[in-house]
Amino acid sequence: MSTAGKFIQKCQANLGSTDLWRPLHSLQLLSEVSGDIFDTSTLPPRSVFIVSDGHMTEEAPTLSAIRDGSKCSRVFTFGVSSTANRHFLRAMARVGGGSGQFFDTQKKSRWERQVKEQLSKAFQ
Repeated sequence: MSTAGKFIQKCQANLGSTDLWRPLHSLQLLSEVSGDIFDTSTLPPRSVFIVSDGHMTEEAPTLSAIRDGSKCSRVFTFGVSSTANRHFLRAMARVGGGSGQFFDTQKKSRWERQVKEQLSKAFQ
């Protein structure tokens, strides 16, 4: 938790567009884990945390990938700064069966509580 909190506190908005779909797809973060080592059907869903400070591209394919992967992955979102795309972050969390939080850059003292809330939800 302290590592995640430190990371979040260091985040700063760079006001660039984020291509989220490509890393989600290429890293197979929303795909079902496969292999012969163990039975994945008994595992809880993987939790994917997305932190964004602004505009994201490829919204439709990203939502589709999250929807398709919702049986094996839950998506939790964090919006940092007033430029965060609140509508899209909420949509990703809703479609992905997780939840979203938005951070006020002027009130970083509340961030730790918000991160803990998201982590608690991820373990439910």
